[in-house]
Parts: sequence; structure tokens; C-alpha cells
Amino acid sequence: MLLRQPDADIAALATTVGSLAVTVPLLLAVYLLGGTALPARVSTRTTMAMVYPGVIGSVLGFALYYYVLQHMETTRVALVTPVLALLLGHLFNGASNGARVWFGTITIPGGLLLFEYGDRLLVRLPRSTVRPGLNR
Repeated sequence: MLLRQPDADIAALATTVGSLAVTVPLLLAVYLLGGTALPARVSTRTTMAMVYPGVIGSVLGFALYYYVLQHMETTRVALVTPVLALLLGHLFNGASNGARVWFGTITIPGGLLLFEYGDRLLVRLPRSTVRPGLNR
């Protein structure tokens, strides 16, 4: 992926617009080919319920996400994203998250931390603990 290259000079908004330019026509094609009729009347609330995620969630959200990816390492962004998403949902939308949700959310960054820094942990452990039977 071009965004992961260290010297990739791609504007975050250009990446978002390019992604949406491909996905929106495909989504419309699937919708139209599915045979579902368009509604005769759409309320203002329904329209806003579609426009808000389309603008804020897609355009602004992805533009900010790609901007952050350009300025931080991908693994560090992945460590923060699930926890930040739950906190924002709780603060701005009143989402209630139970212990199982928080456990799962902490498990994701925990696994990424282990993947990223696990080799350093293994170096610090005594050899008999790391590889029993392979010590000389």
C-alpha cells in the first residue's frame, strides 16, 4: 500500500476522494441491481441520518485517519484506534460498554503490543523459560 511507504507524499483528502470515487458507484450499482425500489418520500431525519455518516464518518473520518497514518507508524495507530473509538462513542453518543467489550478492546492493542515488542520481552527472559530443551 502506498500509504505505508516512508516517503509517500499522498494527500489524505485525495486518498479519501479516490477511495470513495470507486466505492460509491459500486455501492449504487449493487443497490440498483438488487431490485430494491427507491422510496417515494424520505423524511428530513432519514436524510440527515444518511448524510451525517457519509460526510463525517466517511469523508472527514477517513481523511483524518489517512492524515494520522502519514504522520505515525501504522502499528501505533492500530494500538490507539479501538480504544479511542469506544471512548468517543461513550462521550458523544452515550454508548454503554460492558466489561466484555472493554476486555475485547484491550485485547486488540495487547496483541499488537505483543506482536510489536514481544521479541524484546523474550530477550529479557531466562533461556530455560523461553526454549526448554534447546539450551546448550
